[in-house]
Amino acid sequence: IQKLFLYYSKALDFYETKSRSLDTYLASIYNNIGMLYKKRNHQLEIAPIYYDKSLQVKQKIFPSDYFDFALSYNNIGMVYYKMCNYSKAIQYYERALEICQSNNLPSDHPYLTTLRKNLARAYENES
Repeated sequence: IQKLFLYYSKALDFYETKSRSLDTYLASIYNNIGMLYKKRNHQLEIAPIYYDKSLQVKQKIFPSDYFDFALSYNNIGMVYYKMCNYSKAIQYYERALEICQSNNLPSDHPYLTTLRKNLARAYENES
């Protein structure tokens, strides 16, 4: 994992100084760093910082109902779930669900099934 952090850090240095036309790559790198921190249970609290940076970059490029936002909100929800902050996880899962619905995903779409399962688990643990 240390090598991954090293290479992502080098990529960040490159993309943060380049043109805005490369912002999609920058958003992806922030998201991937967030995923690395999500996997490291002892550093979970850092993951939402990078997911949020990814969201901020995407918000400059895409409309607010862009499907990729749902993926980001779900990732953040998963981090808060792992941190046992179920109410915060629910907020992010519900935001992801709203975006999926605004994109008219079929009710049997696999991603919606996963998202509903995440929501159910968070509600179950919250009570």
